[in-house]
Amino acid sequence: MTDFSKTMRYQIVDGELYIWGKNSNGQLGLGKKAAKVVPALTKIECLSRICIKLVKLAALDFEHSVAVTDEGEVLSWGGGGSGRLGHGHESSILGFLSCSSEYTPRLIKEFEKVKIKNAAAGLLHSVCIDEKGCVFIFGERAADKMVFQDRKNATTPSMISKLPYSDEVACGGYTWVL
Repeated sequence: MTDFSKTMRYQIVDGELYIWGKNSNGQLGLGKKAAKVVPALTKIECLSRICIKLVKLAALDFEHSVAVTDEGEVLSWGGGGSGRLGHGHESSILGFLSCSSEYTPRLIKEFEKVKIKNAAAGLLHSVCIDEKGCVFIFGERAADKMVFQDRKNATTPSMISKLPYSDEVACGGYTWVL
């Protein structure tokens, strides 16, 4: 028997996304009023007219989710601390004064003119690859100064220009691999 309070799972059926499990930070995308644990397969209704190609759940504690549509658009939702959702949210001092979570899937506007083909979600960061093989990263500093210079976090996607063509990406807790 699965302990849904510690994990989350998803299933794509005919391009529609169904999800269940832990929902402590909105990472299921079911809205702010959704239960903290959803034990049954539940359709994300706000995505009904969008054909989902792939979904990546964050590693370890599953605090956020990233999805790529058939058209190459990227949506993210869940806990947005450290900028890991890519929407430009800045965390306040100690994270007490503002909420950076997204409780339903939201389009990452920085990718409006970029077609994404692959994505991955780490503990505090996310990585996307476009159709040209360029790599974009956002969230807590996970790629040394090569990407973020002196910033601790990138709250919107930043392209890593020093990498060759990339096709696949995977994220761990604080790491990513191409």
